[in-house]
Amino acid sequence: MKKTPIVIMSSVLAVLIAMFGFLYFAKYKPNIQKQPDLDNVYVPQNFDESLKGKKVLLAELKEDDFKLYSAGENIIIEHNGQEVEFKGLGKNLPKEEPTMYYNDFDDDGKKELVIRILKDVDNATKEKVYVLGIVSINKDKFGKLEYSIDYLERDDWYNLFNQTFKPSINQPKSYNNRLQLAVSEKGEAIKYDSKTGLALNGKVAFVRALLDNTGEYQKYKGWEKGPGVFTVDNDKKQIGVDVSVYAVYEGVAKKQKVGTVKVGLNIKNGSVSIDNKNIEFIPNSEYITTNPNDVEKDNWQTSLNNTASASAKKDAIIDKISINCQLNNKNGEQEVSFSSKNEDSAVVEKVVIDNNSIKLYAKDSYNFAKTKITSRGYSAIIKIGDLDCDIAYSANVEKENDKNVLVYKLDKSYSFEQLKNVHIKFGV
Repeated sequence: MKKTPIVIMSSVLAVLIAMFGFLYFAKYKPNIQKQPDLDNVYVPQNFDESLKGKKVLLAELKEDDFKLYSAGENIIIEHNGQEVEFKGLGKNLPKEEPTMYYNDFDDDGKKELVIRILKDVDNATKEKVYVLGIVSINKDKFGKLEYSIDYLERDDWYNLFNQTFKPSINQPKSYNNRLQLAVSEKGEAIKYDSKTGLALNGKVAFVRALLDNTGEYQKYKGWEKGPGVFTVDNDKKQIGVDVSVYAVYEGVAKKQKVGTVKVGLNIKNGSVSIDNKNIEFIPNSEYITTNPNDVEKDNWQTSLNNTASASAKKDAIIDKISINCQLNNKNGEQEVSFSSKNEDSAVVEKVVIDNNSIKLYAKDSYNFAKTKITSRGYSAIIKIGDLDCDIAYSANVEKENDKNVLVYKLDKSYSFEQLKNVHIKFGV
């Protein structure tokens, strides 16, 4: 842990070696001497005034009677009309107001004051890096207030996190449109199916891989972690860290944020550890995808016949389609209208959907624009909860009985229930 020098009325009592590294655990007696020459001016984010020696209010908990000030290079906490001043802690304050929380975060029956202060911005990810101060307020045998403070920085938990969270990330052979994140539950090595590349044990999650400019899926190279962001859930009385996970691809500078690992922290008696029962990976909603282990084994097919009449097009090229399909019959046909003033949906004669593909048949003399395929201008969207998920793996234009047919190959075999509502897009 980076040591921050603090000059105060009492001495540092101990330096704790905790599971997260070195943590200061210092007791202080509050300095109740007021500083009459400082101006009590509330100027949020006005740190220039603070550096000139003025006392600037940074944060306040009115119900619990806490105020946090900066004054020059110092930080002042005011509580019950008394102040404690921390020398030198204000010099690195960036231009973001700190946040304060007051609750029993270590479950010892006493409330602690938690202060989250922005320290820096990570150059690589542009994520904010915070320092967390955990302040316990007690009375000594003479009735005077004592402050016990733990300072947490990234170095304090990062090494332990690396030891605890060891995911195995790969791009499965049979599903190269996905990245698979597998985490061992009992410490054993992750085993993979030699044909598909899917994990055979552990907890797994999937996200969609990135595409290149030609519509091909990029080749996964490795992964990186973000700096980690301290989180405080005041309602659940839980302190934690959110760690972003980034995928790196061969020959590509752009990193893909595939998700976030949410890690709970245990704060007990001045030491900190990771709560192994409170670790969760949340996939990035932008790249949400389905689990390829969940596949439909039975074949099914349904056809939607378009009843809308087609208006004449000058070039007879279909380059803009948006059709919301609602399937009623697992095996059979149904009549629908694809008419639209702004798109070419009306010139689609029918849509045939089965567990593996979607086929759009053009009406006579019409052809689908192949340029939309090479530019990845197509998708088949289903809902996973409230999120849109594109399940189209590839597309091509074929001829079938002199009909021009646009064929979407799906990224796995889907059940009828999963495709009851699917939004087909082409050039949109």
